[in-house]
Order: sequence, then C-alpha cells, then structure tokens
Amino acid sequence: MDLDTRVMELEVRHMEQQDLVQKLNEALVSQQRELDDLRRAVGQLAKKLDVLPGQVDATVQEKPPHY
Repeated sequence: MDLDTRVMELEVRHMEQQDLVQKLNEALVSQQRELDDLRRAVGQLAKKLDVLPGQVDATVQEKPPHY
C-alpha cells in the first residue's frame, strides 16, 4: 500500500468520523431540548398540584375502609 492510498483512506475515515460526530451532536441537542421541555412541564404540574384545594398528604397511611 503506497503513501497516497494510506493518506486517502485516512482522509475518508476522518470525514466519516466528522459526519458521525455532527449527527451525534444533533441528536444530543435534540435530546437536551426535549429534556428542557419535560423539566418545564414537570415544574408546571408541580405548581398546579401545590394550588389544588383539599390536598391530601400522601405520607399519611390511612386504614382501608373495610377495617
């Protein structure tokens, strides 16, 4: 294998790796946006739960009605 062939193969590998890194970066950015949206939604739901009338304390263990 001569030097020119090896250099070309390395350049091709480098370009493929750059393409893969770009795709992985795009996937990461997309997932981060989705995570941010989900965090925002959970925060809004938590606020709604805080203002509900007649809140029940989930830590209290009540006996079922059949006892």
